[in-house]
Amino acid sequence: MTDAPSDRAAAPALRDLALAKLTRVLGAERGRRVYDEVLAEAGLAAVGSADDLYAFSACLSRRGGFEAAVGGLLGVAAVLRGASARPFVDSSEG
Repeated sequence: MTDAPSDRAAAPALRDLALAKLTRVLGAERGRRVYDEVLAEAGLAAVGSADDLYAFSACLSRRGGFEAAVGGLLGVAAVLRGASARPFVDSSEG
């Protein structure tokens, strides 16, 4: 079975959604930098699914301030797009 065209389009759309929200709130340069940092913190190569977006939003929310606000918004967006909404567990914490 092959992916539907809308499934293939979802990955760039989710990445673009996350980046657009960050750059709108934080500005282009800082938004892009935070996006890259949070991808690394979440252990993601990219935001390619609703579950990835949810994990990304959980990491972003822990930063506080405007970044946390965007994280909350992206978390809701991820759930609305079908994320399982499992809590993100940071394996580096004991």
